[in-house]
Amino acid sequence: MTPRLRRFPLLSCFVLIVTLSVFTGCSTNSSPNNGGGPTGNTDVTLLATSSANDQLFGFQAQLQSLTLTNQAGTAVSFTPIPQNFIDYIHLNGETEPITTVSIPQGNYVSATATIGSAQFECAIDIPGTLDTSTFAYGQTPASQVAVSLPSPITVTGAAMGLSLAMQVSQSATWAECYSPSGGIIPYTITPTFNLTPVTFSNNPTNSSNGKLNNLAGIVNSVAAGGTPFTVTSADEQVLSFNTSATTTFQGITAASALVSGMAVSIDANIQADGTVVADRVSVPDTNTASLRLTSGPLIQVPSTTPILSIGSQEQQGALNAYIIGGQSFNFSASSFAISGAFTNLASLPFTPAFSAATMVAGQEVSVTSHDPTLVAPLNATTVTLMPQTINGTVTNISSSGNFTIYTVQLAAYDLFPDLAQQPVQKSILTTPNTVTVYADQNTQQLISGTLAVGAVARFNGVIFNDSGTLRMDCAEIATGVKE
Repeated sequence: MTPRLRRFPLLSCFVLIVTLSVFTGCSTNSSPNNGGGPTGNTDVTLLATSSANDQLFGFQAQLQSLTLTNQAGTAVSFTPIPQNFIDYIHLNGETEPITTVSIPQGNYVSATATIGSAQFECAIDIPGTLDTSTFAYGQTPASQVAVSLPSPITVTGAAMGLSLAMQVSQSATWAECYSPSGGIIPYTITPTFNLTPVTFSNNPTNSSNGKLNNLAGIVNSVAAGGTPFTVTSADEQVLSFNTSATTTFQGITAASALVSGMAVSIDANIQADGTVVADRVSVPDTNTASLRLTSGPLIQVPSTTPILSIGSQEQQGALNAYIIGGQSFNFSASSFAISGAFTNLASLPFTPAFSAATMVAGQEVSVTSHDPTLVAPLNATTVTLMPQTINGTVTNISSSGNFTIYTVQLAAYDLFPDLAQQPVQKSILTTPNTVTVYADQNTQQLISGTLAVGAVARFNGVIFNDSGTLRMDCAEIATGVKE
């Protein structure tokens, strides 16, 4: 069956390309480990993450199964795995738990995965209009899914993690984002993953040892006194959190103020025993009536009307409908905020601001709304600037006070240079292909060696539009992905 090409308006032109052909997948039966080495079982938490450059603004895939094979050839499957989409672009440099399964201890040397539906999304500014394209499979052929183990994995101890990292640039090909002739654009989806072990620490500092940042979701249940509480993520994982005396609450005063149906953003720590303790719990909107939570990059903010467009990455809540391509919101009565994960804003060498007057296409935002229908545009109650990851080349390094300052050159296909100078755009950037990145002593350095001029790196943080100049308050620096 050939793909179908559809166009539909949001604030401008969108393109949808969907392959509806269904392929048969493969599965492997589970059996006990006979591979020697440690004995007994370990609670293993499967963690989703990714490495990506900035060519795509969305990549969703349905992980149906993951099977490990030990050195004796015995297979063990992670079951059950929630059968829902995981967006790997918002997980670029971030980590999210998928499931925790007790599996036999031992040495595992290979792995296979089954992917159901999958799709990726790109955007391009064509003179006079905006175009986004969604390329999709109804089912991903087993022959096009690859899981690599850089080295054998030893499963041992009471609890540990496995990081399933999608290599996004290897997982999709497409001839172009937009076809001027309106014809079918050739593409493939080839989900490619690296699987590596994660050792949990009681005081984790980053994703390599159990730190979870900016987990967005809706409260599912709350125990007496507020802890533990469970949250359903946008990927429909149900995650359980404890709190401690050091847990920070934003938007509410304590865990006891949490109620089912409330939107939350959480930073948390996976402990050595596998339990999860919330470090920060932020509630952007305490109203639970007809709540809808949407996050993704701003695709368009026109100057003529108070309506913003968001590229679809994560959506959940009222009506439980996923809008392919994007969603539009009226922000005329919205409140604006900056992610509470960043506590150093007052010490930055510039004045960070996020408002209706400063938001610009390319910034990552999270929006709450309470419309009982999905008639666009929805009315946005809150618009929060969220962390995002950019991939770019360091062109200059300097310092100011306690900050190291990196000048980062973006590729031409990045959303900022691609979209932020649209003729209808409310805010026009003076240098859309450059981001000035500010890193202090709390910035996590996950890159090996010294970051030098000419290096390609990924920077995670919140990005501000400072009078036409893009500036990032940086939380993490990781190895870059080839442009």
